[in-house]
Amino acid sequence: MVTRKRSKEDERSVLISLTDKGVRLKEETSAIPTMIFDKTGLSNIRDLLKH
Repeated sequence: MVTRKRSKEDERSVLISLTDKGVRLKEETSAIPTMIFDKTGLSNIRDLLKH
């Protein structure tokens, strides 16, 4: 789901990027943190903090 490639400019550095599968997984799971937060019942705090 990730690729690692040494930097051509500085071989001490490693460039890390998502594969196509990693990008799809990120998109599919992006709503999970919000869903978990909403299930805690604390989501009303968002409204309180806006005021």
